[in-house]
Amino acid sequence: MNKKIHIVHVIPTLSFGGAERFVVDLVNNLDRKKFCSTIITLSNNNPLGSEVKNADIVVVPKKGKVSLHLFNDLERVFKRIKPDIVHTNLFGGDFWARVSAYKVGIPVVTTEHNINVGEGFIKKIIKRHIKNYSKAYSCPSKAIQSFMKKSYGISKNIDVIRYGIDLSKFLSIKSIPNFEKDLRLLIVGRLSSQKGHITALKALKQLKDYPWKLDIVGDGEDKKKIEKKILSFGLSGRVNIHKSTKNVQDVYSKTDVLLVPSHWEGLGRVVMEGMASERLIIASRTGGIPEMVDNEKNGFLVKARSVKEIKSALKNIFEHPEIGKGIANRARVKAGKEFGMDKMVESYENIYNKIIKSR
Repeated sequence: MNKKIHIVHVIPTLSFGGAERFVVDLVNNLDRKKFCSTIITLSNNNPLGSEVKNADIVVVPKKGKVSLHLFNDLERVFKRIKPDIVHTNLFGGDFWARVSAYKVGIPVVTTEHNINVGEGFIKKIIKRHIKNYSKAYSCPSKAIQSFMKKSYGISKNIDVIRYGIDLSKFLSIKSIPNFEKDLRLLIVGRLSSQKGHITALKALKQLKDYPWKLDIVGDGEDKKKIEKKILSFGLSGRVNIHKSTKNVQDVYSKTDVLLVPSHWEGLGRVVMEGMASERLIIASRTGGIPEMVDNEKNGFLVKARSVKEIKSALKNIFEHPEIGKGIANRARVKAGKEFGMDKMVESYENIYNKIIKSR
């Protein structure tokens, strides 16, 4: 019997986020006859850990800001569990784990998950310096691929592999009967400046005469800032903030329109989930989102940071509710054809097999 290929995925946490969900989905769906997995996190903040079915979770704690001890700690763990490949995610994985794996001779796959607009100069220099430590690179959108080449000087091939989602969770959600009643709006994502919550609130402030309510689902550093804007805009009775949840399908089932007002975005996993849930999408024309949404066919695209365009798109739905049903239906059809987990998993299995064969 052939030995299973052991993949070790390294990521700072398994908190709620697109990269974290990607790791959980990938390890749960790899061919168990050919692959086995371990997930290494650098923190005990792992709420998605309870969803991991086919991997052990090992915590190698990061202590302090400099954390040079992590190089030796990770090297010791790698030598003990003997992975065939280390797959790194987000800066914590990309830096400490990539260097440590390279030092002990383990090939590395690195996935970039976002267009890192707010990334500091030092981090960019580090990534440029260790770019050749990875045997293979991947990312979920062409927009991120372009960013990686420009920002990190990566000349080797970068595989664009779109995230997959568990379609069974979303295709089963009931369709919206119509858009004629009070509109239930939703924003899902980290409470940070990237996600554009305040831009959306500025647009909604100008639509007080229309019937709507907004739920914001997520956690993050901008929570207090967003709460202050809700209060100052006079929207306290119409906007509610909820904590992140694993039961996202329940969240989508209670909404009509998914707003994705991101200022920048690598891909936008929530767009995929909203489309599969047959919800009407109004999203920024940025990053990888236009790679999924065809404007006015299966969603609406608006200029990033544009209060005016978000307001116009919402006003259009309020005044012409009949157009929403068909657009949402076409979104679900596209999601069912293109957003399944199988393509993503097969692509990563091919990368892993290619690395092993080349050794």
